Amino acid sequence: MWSSKIISLFGLLGMAILLGACGSAAPTLSDADRISTRVAEDRAVAGTLTAEAIPAVTDTPVPTTYTAAPTSTAAPTNSPAAATPTYTVAPLPTAAPPTPTQIVIGVLPIDGGGGEARSIYPANNNQNVVLPGFSQAEVQRPMIFRDRINMSVALVQEPQSVTFEIYDNDAESGNPVYAITDGSAPFCLFDVNANQCPVLTYAQNGYRWPNGSPIYNGANYTVQITIQETGDNQSNWNFNFAIQGAQDRPVTGGTDFGGRWLTNFATVDLQQSGAQVSGTYVWYGGQQAISIQGVVSGSTLSGFFAGDASKTFTFTLDQSGQSFDGNWGGQYQWCGVRSGPLPDGCGFSGFWESMGDYAPDYPPTMQVTQIGNQIQGTFQNGIFEAPGTFQGTIGPAGHYTAVGTWNIDRFSGQFRWTLVDYNSQQMQGYSVNADGSQHQWCSWRSGLSQPTPCFGE
Repeated sequence: MWSSKIISLFGLLGMAILLGACGSAAPTLSDADRISTRVAEDRAVAGTLTAEAIPAVTDTPVPTTYTAAPTSTAAPTNSPAAATPTYTVAPLPTAAPPTPTQIVIGVLPIDGGGGEARSIYPANNNQNVVLPGFSQAEVQRPMIFRDRINMSVALVQEPQSVTFEIYDNDAESGNPVYAITDGSAPFCLFDVNANQCPVLTYAQNGYRWPNGSPIYNGANYTVQITIQETGDNQSNWNFNFAIQGAQDRPVTGGTDFGGRWLTNFATVDLQQSGAQVSGTYVWYGGQQAISIQGVVSGSTLSGFFAGDASKTFTFTLDQSGQSFDGNWGGQYQWCGVRSGPLPDGCGFSGFWESMGDYAPDYPPTMQVTQIGNQIQGTFQNGIFEAPGTFQGTIGPAGHYTAVGTWNIDRFSGQFRWTLVDYNSQQMQGYSVNADGSQHQWCSWRSGLSQPTPCFGE
């Protein structure tokens, strides 16, 4: 390799000498010395100066020729000296071209046969776990995901699907804390529809896996990767890893309020350290993050919000740790879940008796499901055999108001429902038919008496 480089360098020098031979003036000895110096300097700048000695360029002695004259001897004259080659310096670029942005991907070799990950694996057939967003310098054994986590797989042949299951081996249930199946390349641990596998940053996601399970610091995690190949063939990979930069694992028997909560009127993000809890909430349809803080005692979190000690709240966690019931201001409902629909009686969720001024003899009954700021459900009014459906959004008209559309048989329209007095015992509002006519509407919880008055102002 080095000999070929030196030959190439001598070849380039020869071409430069041939080009330089076209010069017309013969330099003096001092000029030649300067040229040799310039050659060496330019070679050094270009990084091609090698260890061979570069001979100085000198004048070549030219023999003297005497011509006899018929009457006298002519004084000797010198023939013109041969032209000394000059060295032409190639122009250097003024600035290096920009380096294109590269996607950083670390490689974690896996054997593809169900064994633990190993630092050297000679027969993995170019099949690896890859870590988008991680440099190769961050890959280690055991792998430590600091502040963020991501992974995918690189395979010789594209499979039908890849399933990731992450186990917290310190958890008592033995079930995966997070699982996902991706049926298309690049087979991501998160977001099955992504063209590039997104990185999950612990703090930005409320120290939670996408399904709401908490992410804890610790070294006792395992990922099981199942690769469903064509036909009935499967490959099972697994390896252990550690997590750093997440939340500390709560004391056994302690209550954990940390993470993201979907409540009846806002999204709440909490961080817990020991018994201390702090965080923010944002109303549905709002933009401002409002502070919240409190102290855990038993299964209850009590504190205040908006930086005002007079604005109190209380949350009581259920035994599963996945939902809480509570209030703000001592009387107004505040309830929530980590994921999924709110339980009946929380927010809009549950069964309702209703009345509209357009058909008072056929009061509809409704079943509503609220998930975050979305509601959906069915209603039956006694006129049509098949039930109608509706769907709406909380927030555009206020964080206790849902607006949306309804459909029954061949009819459709719009609605606006507001929970009365910041609670979930009564709704008031109106529906709009396709012809633009507007009708008052009121609803109350099934099992309760119709309120008086029922319709709003």
